[in-house]
Amino acid sequence: PLLIKAGFSTTISLSNLDPIAYVHTGDFLINHTVYEGGKYIQYKPGSAATVDLIGYWSRWGSPMVLGFVSSIFNLRSYQTYSILITLFFALSFPLVYILAKQLLEKERSYLLIFLIFLTYAFNSTMLYMLYNVFFAQFAFLGIFITTFILVSSYFSDKKKLINFNNYDLLISLCLSALTIIYLEGLLFVIVPLIIFVTVKLFQKNFIYIIYLVKVIVLTFILNPISFGNALRSNYVIFISTTKAATIGWEKIRYVLPYEMIGIYNLYYSRNLPVFIAILLSLIIVGIMLVGLFKSKQKLFITSFLGFFVLLYLMFALVFKNFFTYHRAVTYTLFIIPILFTCGMLAIIDFTKNKIFVITIMTVISLLSFRSSYRTIYQLYWHPRVVDKQLISLSELNNNKNK
Repeated sequence: PLLIKAGFSTTISLSNLDPIAYVHTGDFLINHTVYEGGKYIQYKPGSAATVDLIGYWSRWGSPMVLGFVSSIFNLRSYQTYSILITLFFALSFPLVYILAKQLLEKERSYLLIFLIFLTYAFNSTMLYMLYNVFFAQFAFLGIFITTFILVSSYFSDKKKLINFNNYDLLISLCLSALTIIYLEGLLFVIVPLIIFVTVKLFQKNFIYIIYLVKVIVLTFILNPISFGNALRSNYVIFISTTKAATIGWEKIRYVLPYEMIGIYNLYYSRNLPVFIAILLSLIIVGIMLVGLFKSKQKLFITSFLGFFVLLYLMFALVFKNFFTYHRAVTYTLFIIPILFTCGMLAIIDFTKNKIFVITIMTVISLLSFRSSYRTIYQLYWHPRVVDKQLISLSELNNNKNK
């Protein structure tokens, strides 16, 4: 859609107006500091977006990246926004594949990469978020998955790494980046790690508390201001999301497991009959449980998955907030395709029937393509584009009489 509908380097969105905040802030940070971004400048309406993103949300990392890339290519931030977020998403796909390969007991590279492609890279739920251009979320996603890979490797390493080591440094750099790029993301890493280490302590494995303390201390040393700000902001954001509020977004139904893996479109398909929806959900959850049982590091995955499911239930049943629920799902969606893929491969290994394999792959492919096409169709025919007429308004700045 960017190439065919717009035809030049610009921002294209399905409906979300996040680019207003990010491109103004990205351009602002090319020649200004973060400390200057918290003040509204009279007669410059773009500064309101900068105050919101830097002063209120403390998300200066993503527009820093946007401004940095734009500066390198001598472009405005609106010209690099859509391309950059698409690259972020594209580069997260191999990370999900690497993590799935790491957690899988038996390697099946071709089927593994194909199923991950269908259920993650071509996932209609992920494409919806991509086409609504949630810039910081996709920057966060890559760091989150990388952190997951590193921590998983750290805990599965046979050596007793009591002294500071490369794992500590790399994980701390990732956590430090999270506090700048997407500070809410720190909650999705730290809490599951605390759960995992607590269980290990009950099992008399005290070395894991040393691993966790090392990483947290090093993260603080690397970036004390952002780390402290992230802890404070996470508390404020969590409290605000548990309150009833009007959400300025189209009503989205609470996503079910078969919609999470992208075989049915959450946004542009009718609700399935209740019986079929429950049955499909139970089948998907069953396959995921097989994947969890067959994967390596079951306790580690369960610690993260358990926390994610707790958030889903909390925002669906206790603090009913469909948008926060939806965001929590899309932040953590990478783990769902991985468990589903691991489960499918375990079932395929058990049956060893080629006709069954071909049938299953064909059905999942057709459902996935049909579902994703509905989202792609919307962006192709109904995009919001920073077009040439809108861009021409910037020429008003050159007219000193206005």
